Amino acid sequence: MNRPNIVFIFADDWGWGDLSCYGHPHVKTPNLDRLATQGTLFSQFYFV
Repeated sequence: MNRPNIVFIFADDWGWGDLSCYGHPHVKTPNLDRLATQGTLFSQFYFV
C-alpha cells in the first residue's frame, strides 16, 4: 500500500487573509499559491 505524501505548513501569526491564494490584494505568495492549487486549501483550524 502506497502512503500519500503530506506536507503540512504551519505558519504562526499569519491570518487566512495574509496570502494571495486567499485573496490578499497586495501580498504576493506565488510558491504558496502554487502549492494551494495543487493540494488542499484549508480555511478552518482549531488547535488544542
